[in-house]
Amino acid sequence: MTAYTQYFNRFLNSFNILSGHSTRSDHSTAIPVGHKISRQAKVQSESAEMRAFDNDLQLELPTEKNDFLADETSTSFSNSPVAKPLYSPFWFWNSNLADELALEFIREGDVEKARSIWEKAAFSKDKKKLVQAVMIDDLISQSSDWLPEQDEFHSLTKNGDEYIIAREKQTGSSIPCVFADLNDEENWTIEVDTQWFEGIDKYSYGIVFGREQNNYYSFVITGNGHFSLVKQTKGDYNEIIPWKKAFAINQCGFNHLLLKKTNDQVELYINNNYVGSVKSEPFFGKGFGFKVWGNQKVAFSKFRFCNFVEQEVNFEVTQENYSCIKNLSMLNLGLATKNGGFHAEEFKKGIELAKLFYTSNQKEGYRKSIGGEQYFYNPEKTIQFYLTEVVDSVKKYVDKPQGISTGDLLNLFADFPAETRQLFKSIFFASRIQKIDREIGTAKVTKKNTAAEAADAGKKLVKTTREDILYLRNNLGESNPEYAGVADRLARAIMQCGIDYYSRMFDVDYKIANTNIELYLPEHKYALNIAVSGKIKDRLKEVLTLYQKIIKEAKARNVSKKDKKAIA
Repeated sequence: MTAYTQYFNRFLNSFNILSGHSTRSDHSTAIPVGHKISRQAKVQSESAEMRAFDNDLQLELPTEKNDFLADETSTSFSNSPVAKPLYSPFWFWNSNLADELALEFIREGDVEKARSIWEKAAFSKDKKKLVQAVMIDDLISQSSDWLPEQDEFHSLTKNGDEYIIAREKQTGSSIPCVFADLNDEENWTIEVDTQWFEGIDKYSYGIVFGREQNNYYSFVITGNGHFSLVKQTKGDYNEIIPWKKAFAINQCGFNHLLLKKTNDQVELYINNNYVGSVKSEPFFGKGFGFKVWGNQKVAFSKFRFCNFVEQEVNFEVTQENYSCIKNLSMLNLGLATKNGGFHAEEFKKGIELAKLFYTSNQKEGYRKSIGGEQYFYNPEKTIQFYLTEVVDSVKKYVDKPQGISTGDLLNLFADFPAETRQLFKSIFFASRIQKIDREIGTAKVTKKNTAAEAADAGKKLVKTTREDILYLRNNLGESNPEYAGVADRLARAIMQCGIDYYSRMFDVDYKIANTNIELYLPEHKYALNIAVSGKIKDRLKEVLTLYQKIIKEAKARNVSKKDKKAIA
């Protein structure tokens, strides 16, 4: 059983908890009472609102702790300067308040709560955010459909990047609109700059959107500081947001209007100040423009349309979340093989988190937390020990029902540094390579005496190693130096069994030897097929050519004798 499996099977009742403020002793069966009291005091002195790792999460810390919840039996792992860094990846690391709280929930048997705390602490900043992607930078300047118009009721003028509506009549409205291909089902923004010049300040003006004939929506304000969201349907006027006073409005001056739709909500902003929201509704059509009611003069500019797209927020491993990532990895790996079963998703999460742990630049802080300056942390030895433990824990589940395939397992390490990937492969495939080498050693012993024993040893060697060598070639590839090494050793051993078989027969009867060597050709050709290096391949080809020549000449002599006998 591996180190972390042994450890995890006891973790509900006993822990090795790394703390930057204390060291552990192998001779103690429990944390000293003074340490327990100081640690509890540290927790209870914090605010009852746990906001360090998620501003939206409020958790009440345990207000009462019994002594038995804090008891921790030490494991059998050595605390020596050499061994402690090796075993430390399989300990829970108590480095911050989130770790403290999560470990308390583990002591109380609530593993899922502990997992949730560590996930929020580690990844609270690892989220996708919606960012604006400009669809139409300015519909006024980019559309040629804004037609100038002037009569006794109003004048509509496009002046460069500005569109001006001046109305003389005190009733009715001007609603110029043009086409814009905005999908109402997506997330979007519509915004415009407005400038009120003159007129009656209690009349409305603003954005018209989603128009089809006389059906449209409008987000409008007044010069005296009010706003509304209106739905017009075939002459039916409906205030979705009734008229409200908005102190964000610059009265009778410049104002920026913004509509922002995310998911099923449309939010309204005036001069970047939120003023209200409503549930989104489908557009009537794809007409967009402006509305000015009554006797007013208003200019519109920078009529901009955007879509929202998801953008990944770059995740970073920091001193604050480093221990949470490490603890979460340990928790998932432990749950993956708990009680003798195998849970692939837990295992995958554990390895993915381990990658963050081992590839971050926080190792120096980790080393100091293990035991200060007195402990020497060797990253190469630690990762080798870690990978060996992981392989030992998972190997019996590889390519098994309810387990994990070799391909999936190797893919889990695909994003690790190249040297770590290679090290994992070496450790994972080591048992098969060792098995092949053992079979090669057995063949060398059993082929020593007779020709028959040499042939049998070679044929058995092919049979007992075929599955393993093909498995290694399929998963490592011929370019892998460890595969190339064992494949060449195996090919050389098979070839040597054939050479011994032929030479021993030749010493007894060269005619029998020349005829019977054909029986070993399949093994010799197989050896040539699996060999990698040019030197071994050339030697095999040389021997194979010689065998084929001998066999051909032997057959020719036998045919000649038969012909002579028939003639006689």
